Amino acid sequence: MVVDDDVDVFNEQEVIWAAVTRARFDEDINFLKGMPRSDRVIIDATVPLNEAFPRKAVVPREALEACVLEEWIDQGRSARRRAKHAGS
Repeated sequence: MVVDDDVDVFNEQEVIWAAVTRARFDEDINFLKGMPRSDRVIIDATVPLNEAFPRKAVVPREALEACVLEEWIDQGRSARRRAKHAGS
């Protein structure tokens, strides 16, 4: 996989993030057949050069620390329960 220099190649989450936010899977995947031992795949997860593309968003640490994940999980569960009962 090819990524830009704002992605830490040793951080799996950042590499996956780059793949799902920057790669256009109908254009940016190339298969190399007939390589020694097995075929290969190249994924271009770089920012497109010929179009405007937003910069990588960085959430301030204070905002992350202020979030209580359990509150969001509880809200999601409650909303699913309400939707399930409304459809019954």
